[in-house]
Amino acid sequence: MRVVVIGGGPAGMAAASRVRKHASNSEVIVIERTKYVSFALCGIPYYVGGIIKSLDELLYYPPEFFVKKRGINLELEATAKEIDVNERKVIYEKRGEIREIEYDKLIVATGARPKFPPIPGLSEEGILTAHHLDEGEEIRRKVQKAKSVAVIGAGLNGMEFSENIARLGKEVHVFEAMGWPLPMALDEDMGSILRK
Repeated sequence: MRVVVIGGGPAGMAAASRVRKHASNSEVIVIERTKYVSFALCGIPYYVGGIIKSLDELLYYPPEFFVKKRGINLELEATAKEIDVNERKVIYEKRGEIREIEYDKLIVATGARPKFPPIPGLSEEGILTAHHLDEGEEIRRKVQKAKSVAVIGAGLNGMEFSENIARLGKEVHVFEAMGWPLPMALDEDMGSILRK
């Protein structure tokens, strides 16, 4: 049996590993658009702030671990373009070449996408999000050049980014729809104390 997993983040690699554990004779192939698999996105703010020196420190395991120790085949820097459910195949692009692979079972574990607030004049251009480790490098580079940074969202990730960007001596402006920081953890009374 061939199992193809689209997405090499924590969920995708956990699924691939679970398949290999419970169906050890299965061929497992992971298609991941970046060069990283099994990563801790929550560490990106600390990479941006310079506490973590290398994105490699945010890998649970290096790619070689999954290939050598778990027998999982990796198609890195490969982007899934189409799923043909009738023919049971995934069409993907790697290094400018279109490839396809047939599957018996398919797991799609591409993760969540950031939600952009409906603010007039706001476009995705110029907005930085942390969905993959490779985006951490771009965020770090652009923050280092900036004088001030606006962080939209004062949840845990937004506050971690704000703290680490401020640590770099940047002016940080935090915008939160609920009106106080950490609205999923604190009620308005508690959050209003932190707002100042």
